[in-house]
Amino acid sequence: MKSFVVVVVVMLASTAAVDSKVLRSWRPVKNVDDPLMKFLGNFAVKEDDRLTGMKLTFEKIVQAEYRSGGNGYKYHLILSANDGFTSNMYAANVSVTWKLNAFGAFHA
Repeated sequence: MKSFVVVVVVMLASTAAVDSKVLRSWRPVKNVDDPLMKFLGNFAVKEDDRLTGMKLTFEKIVQAEYRSGGNGYKYHLILSANDGFTSNMYAANVSVTWKLNAFGAFHA
């Protein structure tokens, strides 16, 4: 009986570990034109402008991924923004706690 309990506990623990890993893996956003994606992209550009003074204008989301984390969802965005003369691609990491974790030029 003890060995059965140990086997069940080990199986449950391994299942929980797999589920946790799946939940934390990056998944593609199917509709990058979704209003939430546009809102997150605009937020990322405006927050970077506030922090750096770059004065970029958000154009569109090109690609997006998300994953579940301890504090909700995190998003990795590839976006297009204009500096007043040319459009460039940027990568941004944004959490739903409205924190810009990273922003920089993106080179495909």
